[in-house]
Amino acid sequence: MDGLSKLMVKVDEPRPYDFLMFQVIPRFITHCGVYMDFNKFIHVESKVHVSIEDISSMVWSHRLRGVYRHKDMI
Repeated sequence: MDGLSKLMVKVDEPRPYDFLMFQVIPRFITHCGVYMDFNKFIHVESKVHVSIEDISSMVWSHRLRGVYRHKDMI
């Protein structure tokens, strides 16, 4: 995230278009999604499969490591 710190700010509560960073592999942020609204986010599950899921699902809730907003959207 160091390179993105010039463009992004970590926030506590997501708003539409915020980036959600997930840790799927230990010690690394390996996945990113875009927050939509109503606790839903969109992301790419495989090379061609786009999915909309709930942040609070058992699959994703424990992997969320941060919510980031572009500085121009603050």
